[in-house]
Amino acid sequence: MKQPIKTTITVSAISVAMSLAVTASTFAAPTCGTHDLITSTLAAQYNEIPLHRGLTPKGTMVEVFSSKAGTFTVVITIPTGRSCLVTAGTHWQEIDAASHGGDKDTSGVLNREF
Repeated sequence: MKQPIKTTITVSAISVAMSLAVTASTFAAPTCGTHDLITSTLAAQYNEIPLHRGLTPKGTMVEVFSSKAGTFTVVITIPTGRSCLVTAGTHWQEIDAASHGGDKDTSGVLNREF
């Protein structure tokens, strides 16, 4: 009787592993295109506009697009101009920096103390 139980467990483990592999491959392929295409698609399909953006030390632009309905999308654009969607979701909220004592440094230098 132990043989069928082991076989069942093995088959179940293989099924779970295959399911996870399919799920992982679904998320592995990013949605990319020109910045203009990404921007116009987000505006037309989701009413999202860019609200925040910044540059990484290597020149990658990170942008957060959001709609009044609370949907949001995070987009990165590498220096070559290729843009890719990083993540998207719902319930985006604006947080007032003054409400948590944040100081805005306009010098362009990233100063962080941890």
